[in-house]
Amino acid sequence: MDVGPAMSSAHQDARAWYVIRVRGPLDAVWSSWFEGFTITPAPTGDTIFSGEVVDQSAFHGVINRMRDLGLTIISVERREPQGERGHPQ
Repeated sequence: MDVGPAMSSAHQDARAWYVIRVRGPLDAVWSSWFEGFTITPAPTGDTIFSGEVVDQSAFHGVINRMRDLGLTIISVERREPQGERGHPQ
């Protein structure tokens, strides 16, 4: 399937930083299972995942793992990567 120049350039810029909040606590040892996302406890008792994904396929992989653990997603925030290592500024 030929995706053409417009589609292929869009895929090259698919890298993004996500901040995902889930209900309840989850130990930081799960970070490696979530493709390098940082897991931080929120003051509310919820858990915040933050990290970069290379494309939508990788993003869906993270969401599928959350589903597999039975986590309830409260919010998802997408940010454009900036600065070193793609971290948002």
